[in-house]
Amino acid sequence: MHISPELNQKLDRFLADCQKQAYSIAFFSIKNASDSLDVIQNTMIAFVKYYQVKPEDQWRPLFYKVLQNKINDHFRSTKKWYSLFTSPKEDDLEESPLNSQESLMSSPTKYFESGEINKNVSSAIAELPERQRQAVIYRLWQGFSVKETAHIMNVSQGSIKTHLSRALVNLKGQLGAIYE
Repeated sequence: MHISPELNQKLDRFLADCQKQAYSIAFFSIKNASDSLDVIQNTMIAFVKYYQVKPEDQWRPLFYKVLQNKINDHFRSTKKWYSLFTSPKEDDLEESPLNSQESLMSSPTKYFESGEINKNVSSAIAELPERQRQAVIYRLWQGFSVKETAHIMNVSQGSIKTHLSRALVNLKGQLGAIYE
């Protein structure tokens, strides 16, 4: 199928806008930088192949649905279920090809403090059970509605509310001791 230059530009912008968040989501699930990049690449290829004809306002939830499916496919094909229970290595986060100097704050103290907070929050999210982690990422981090999150995760809206509630209790328990 031939893509018009205008649609090609829109797809390029859309995918560029999703790239960093998609990497973070994939990395939280897979916990391996190169496998996460492979999953993102497969997601983008599948998205363009099957969903470019969909209305532009539907792209975002569809993209993250494809991403979640590709993450699931990764685990099925590689039989790496054990990686769900290991913590991400700091080296993998630092070596991310998507990290850039642009994200550094002007004050080294603020940067250090925000880095410590991000590290603690990231570690706490990574420790959540898979469904709770997904609910936090899609509902709170990505800002999807309960309905969209339920569609992405293939569960009911009630399940999303339950997973999110439990995740917040878990996060408060993990982070409360650090920040009280």
